[in-house]
Amino acid sequence: MPSRLAGAPTSSLPYQELYTALSTFAKQQGLLKGYKIALEVEQCADMSQLQTLALDIIDRVRAAKGDAAAHELRATLGFN
Repeated sequence: MPSRLAGAPTSSLPYQELYTALSTFAKQQGLLKGYKIALEVEQCADMSQLQTLALDIIDRVRAAKGDAAAHELRATLGFN
């Protein structure tokens, strides 16, 4: 997984809370999409990878559901 450039937004949540928030989001996405996201979350070895994934998922939500949904997820994941 590529890392984000320096200066990228960072989550205010500690690792375990961000991990849990992403896992909860995954469970809300239906069986196949949720399973794929859950696997991606499990593959993150550290906070940097987890934050990179979170920002990528926010981008995916923006593309699929619009800015309002992305903004809501961004706040939930601690990217204020």
